[in-house]
Amino acid sequence: MRRKGFTLLEVMVGLAILAIFVTLVQGVYTGAAKNKRASEEATGAAHGASAILDKMADELSMAFQSSSRKGQTILLAATDMENNSKVEFTTMTPRIENLPTGGETRLRYEVRPDPETEGAVKLVRIEMADPFGDMDRDGVELTMLGGIKRFTFSCYNGSEWVSMWDGGYDLENPVLPLAAKLTIEWADKFKNKKIISTATPIWAAAGINAKVKPEEG
Repeated sequence: MRRKGFTLLEVMVGLAILAIFVTLVQGVYTGAAKNKRASEEATGAAHGASAILDKMADELSMAFQSSSRKGQTILLAATDMENNSKVEFTTMTPRIENLPTGGETRLRYEVRPDPETEGAVKLVRIEMADPFGDMDRDGVELTMLGGIKRFTFSCYNGSEWVSMWDGGYDLENPVLPLAAKLTIEWADKFKNKKIISTATPIWAAAGINAKVKPEEG
């Protein structure tokens, strides 16, 4: 007479196979979920960096120098030992009701060590409503983006892109560069290097700028 049902050994083997199958499915699902989160984080970081660069490009496109006080409204750009840039300029920003901002504004963008991310820097924006005041004393500071590796600024003098600008090296008659380029570099959670850039003309720049050729820093 033939037995019906399964032996204990057959049941245990079946359960073991089922457990392996469930583990494989769970592993695939977990990996897909992790990849989705990583992709969302990378997309968010790129969108954030892009939005900040767009804002900076808008501000730089409106950069100007006062005809009566050129020395106080000069565009300045320099790089440090890590090739991070610092740029300072005067521009027109939108006015916000009941806040001491807007109109003619002096801006500075620079990087500082980021205490929240080891080995990284943060991009800082310093705004001063009075273009002729003391930036270090009167400026309002705001962290724009943390956890980045590098921020670089370069400008076009009519013949080449340069990383340093000091009014065209003519403080008696300083000029603006014709265009500016901005780049932010960072690393994702897998240490992959990410770079995003933008560029803008500087509308107030005069034709004489093309004759100015500051040395590359």
